[in-house]
Amino acid sequence: MRPQMNFDRDPQFSLQGEVSHAAHLSQQGQGYQFNIDQVILGPGHTSAPPWIAQYEGWPLLREIDPLEFGVHRAPIHQGNAVPPYIARDIDEELRERLKRSCKTGGLVLLIGDSTAGKTRLAYESLLSLVPTRRVFRPFNKADLQSSLMTVISHRKDCVVWLDDLEEYLGPAGLTSSAVAYLKRAGVAIVATIRGEQYRKFVYSPLSHAHEDLDLRSDFQRILDLSQSVLVPRRWSDTELARAAQSNDSRVIEAVKHSDSFGVAEYLAAGPRLLEEWMVAWGAEMNPRGASLIAVAVDFARAGISESIPRSLLVDLHGLYLENAGGALLRPEGIDQAFSWSTRRRSGVASPLISVNEGRSYRAFDYLVDSWMRDDSNKPIPQEVWEKSVELAQITQDLTGVAYAARRHSAVDIEAKSWSLLAKSGNPLGAMQLGHLYTHIKERESAYKWYEKAAELGNPDGFTYIGIAHENLHDTSGAEDFYRRAADAGDAHGMNHLALLLRKKGKVNESEHWYRTAVITKSDGEYPLDASINLAQLLAETDRLDEAEAIYRQAAESGKDEALSELGYLLARSGRKTEARRLWLEAVEKGIASAAANLALDAEVENNYSAAETWWNKAIDLGFEPAVMRLAIMLDTSDKSRHNEAENLFKRAIELEIEGASYSYAVFFFRQNRYEEAVQWARKSAELKEEHSPRLLASILEQIPDSKGEAISWWEQAAKDGDRDAQAQLGELLSETENYEDAVEWLTLAAESGDIPSMCTLGWVHYRLGNYTESDRLFRAASDAGHAHAACNHGSSLLYRGDIDAALERYKAAYFAGHTHVAEDIEKICRSTGRGREAAEWLRRSKTGFSRPAVKKSQKKRGRKKR
Repeated sequence: MRPQMNFDRDPQFSLQGEVSHAAHLSQQGQGYQFNIDQVILGPGHTSAPPWIAQYEGWPLLREIDPLEFGVHRAPIHQGNAVPPYIARDIDEELRERLKRSCKTGGLVLLIGDSTAGKTRLAYESLLSLVPTRRVFRPFNKADLQSSLMTVISHRKDCVVWLDDLEEYLGPAGLTSSAVAYLKRAGVAIVATIRGEQYRKFVYSPLSHAHEDLDLRSDFQRILDLSQSVLVPRRWSDTELARAAQSNDSRVIEAVKHSDSFGVAEYLAAGPRLLEEWMVAWGAEMNPRGASLIAVAVDFARAGISESIPRSLLVDLHGLYLENAGGALLRPEGIDQAFSWSTRRRSGVASPLISVNEGRSYRAFDYLVDSWMRDDSNKPIPQEVWEKSVELAQITQDLTGVAYAARRHSAVDIEAKSWSLLAKSGNPLGAMQLGHLYTHIKERESAYKWYEKAAELGNPDGFTYIGIAHENLHDTSGAEDFYRRAADAGDAHGMNHLALLLRKKGKVNESEHWYRTAVITKSDGEYPLDASINLAQLLAETDRLDEAEAIYRQAAESGKDEALSELGYLLARSGRKTEARRLWLEAVEKGIASAAANLALDAEVENNYSAAETWWNKAIDLGFEPAVMRLAIMLDTSDKSRHNEAENLFKRAIELEIEGASYSYAVFFFRQNRYEEAVQWARKSAELKEEHSPRLLASILEQIPDSKGEAISWWEQAAKDGDRDAQAQLGELLSETENYEDAVEWLTLAAESGDIPSMCTLGWVHYRLGNYTESDRLFRAASDAGHAHAACNHGSSLLYRGDIDAALERYKAAYFAGHTHVAEDIEKICRSTGRGREAAEWLRRSKTGFSRPAVKKSQKKRGRKKR
């Protein structure tokens, strides 16, 4: 056995800086002698190069960018071109082999098709094992030659990274002898090779060229010296399951196409194909081929999932070619166009994929998805839409075309597709036509098709008619259709019926329908939705234990929203620690309402920094109302951030968040910017946002000469049932001595529990001479703790000459907090000959309280001290 060389004790292998080009390093021991230049650099190289790369310039693994390492770019998402890493099944095997290589030296070779994920796998594995090692990645063979001596001297602190190993092989590059030597030297080498190149070296018929034969034979010896790891292009079920849990939209999209492409392939090959397609539109490039791809892409965008006949691509591609410039582009011939567009790039992917031996084609999914990410300004030609409908009738793909037409607002195509489906007896077509006509506000047509859906066997059609009636505030009509749906066994209809009955105060019947919906079999999530609504109803009626149990059961059934609702219930019960834990768990699962609950919880604790973090998280998770809530918080909690708040309010309005105009008006009102406040309050009123008439009236009261309009808005708010507006309107009318109208509105406010209105109403009745009613109202308001009512009552009694009763009510007002009446009481007592009592109330009028009695001090008894 040849001896292992001990480089740790050999001073010749601690070279720093430049080495003389004449140096021929050798190691002698037990008869084993060889020339380092010949072994490492290969035959034909007689001396080391005149310079050696500087080790300190090599990046640390923990600092190197994945793209710099060679990881393929993916579409930019949130500023990042590299998606989060998804663990592969071979991670553990690879890391064990890399661990041995880093400890004792040797080559670990990752073999796989282009874009199988080899480079990313190597990067993540090395990063987890040796993050503080430096990475030497030569640019070419010459760079590898010039730096190997430095690599050897720093072998314990670096890794040699050879992405696409075939580029470094050959007599003037890396040989099997060099690999063997570096392995004995303890140098860790990690490399990748594409499957196509691997097959060329290993399985291709032997070439007659001597050079090729030598290279292939040497590659076989390199394989014998290396630890090889095969990286599959297609991901396993367990890998796909892990990927499906990712929060990254790019990874999720790649998983959707995993039946045809590898996840990494879809992510990595796509960008290059997209770029090549865009470049191909240029003059004398491949504009006809680009047009063929565009036709296939647009058929896919139009909802056709099957391959497209070659004849259709040929017939329609002229539309795209002409639009791009036509003959001026000097397009290639049709056969050349098909040849170019179907040629596989990176070993596996081509822009057009041939199906049925070239009789039909489909576009590479990545190109379709890229075009669809922002296709608002990329209309699909009407000819393609029409052909898509024809093709869909053959391929049974009308549903796909209809949904695609909806996405592109192609109403005529959508209606045609759903109509064909409905006429074939499919209730989905009728239901979706109902949705379409609802959207474009053709109510009668919508009702017709919803009825048709129910007739075809989907009672949910009745539910949607009920929803339409409820949106028109026709609760009677809504209830009728909800009942028809519920009686037909529709869980969705039961849930809506229960919600409506709950609003009407019919709690018991509402509970019945919730419970029925929960146990009804349904394709959708309506039973789970009903269970959450049932739990809310139980919580409102103080049946907390059962509510908690239902929330937990819903959460265990996969309804993650239940975690947020359960957290709210626990927080109400004082179990905030557990509530926060559930909210955090729900946030991890992407539930935006849980982030909003954490934000509200932080606000209650006056922890506005944490609240801001959680509101932003809720926004990131798609909870748009959080934009407005964050704006309100910034406006009310930090005056220095008014500008930020204003920008958020503007964003909320752009997002058409309900209540945004109202809140924006309040924002201006708080700053006394009345003109802008009126503008947005009017907008809020146009949108019929809750309390907007009252807000507009309040603002107008602050503007000179606007009291008349303010009263009209108070009246509108009052008619809408706004108790505060009824009270305020009554006050204003009483001030203008319009007592009859004032009585109407004040009575409504008083009967709904507004105590100050009860007091004002008492005064109005007094002015109208209705003393009995006046006394009753004053007494009731006073007994409810309204001191001003006792004061007014006393005044009314005094004016009527009932001195003793007036004094009693004034005193009640005084002891209820209206101390100013002490002066009135003093005057009454003095004028009626009650001098001592008058003196006491005089003192009270000056001090606000009675003089305490002075206790006489007792004399101390006992012997005097001498």
